[in-house]
Amino acid sequence: MNKSNKQIDVLIVCGQGIYWDGKYYSEYPDHNVYLEHAITVKDVFEKFNYTHIVCSGGYTQQAHHISEAKSFNNMWEDTDSKPDTKNIIYDEYALDSAENIILGLIVLRDNLNKKGIFPTIRRIGAYSAWQFKKERFNNLAKELEILNQFYFHGFVDASKAQSGDLALKGEKDFLSNTKDDPFLISNDAEIKKRNRFKNGNYDIRFSKLIKNFPKLFEKFDDFKRFKGIKEQIAFVDAFKSEIIKNW
Repeated sequence: MNKSNKQIDVLIVCGQGIYWDGKYYSEYPDHNVYLEHAITVKDVFEKFNYTHIVCSGGYTQQAHHISEAKSFNNMWEDTDSKPDTKNIIYDEYALDSAENIILGLIVLRDNLNKKGIFPTIRRIGAYSAWQFKKERFNNLAKELEILNQFYFHGFVDASKAQSGDLALKGEKDFLSNTKDDPFLISNDAEIKKRNRFKNGNYDIRFSKLIKNFPKLFEKFDDFKRFKGIKEQIAFVDAFKSEIIKNW
């Protein structure tokens, strides 16, 4: 079955720190992994025949005022590895893995709306530097009700990390602590995002998106405030209606 011209397939590429003038700034020192992850975006994009790329990652580093999303351009330029497509969108909002997917897709839809095109988002891929993050992304996709169209791609396993055992333990701890919070909207998750944010006022960081998707963000705010199943259903229904299928 071939997709129609009213359907697109998107690869969301998850940033991890920033790259500037040959130097990498990140929470962990696995710079070779992060650089090669960027280099191989082109391969995943072509192999799985995606139509669009969303580079996802906000302002998390103080060393230079550049987002993780736009940092991919620096890595591609230095390594001559930029994917051969004009359909590259930059989500400069996301501060964790859940936001990579949720905000990445919202930014994609916002970009499409501004161009006056309204396709269904069909296949959704997520490309992470680490294979061990598959469960967390699949957990979110299940709750967003997009699991059947969701495809996780991981670059390398934990053995490539400087401290592989610690990396795996950290991920297991993360999954244990967030098993009831795949959307990462707990108070602890919000504190982590707030501490990670390095670009002005955290409380108004969505202002431009809220202007374009007021009803969606109203339901998202209700979900984050009350954290109930009723609010989750309302947000997911709005997300599928406004973002995944918009015609």
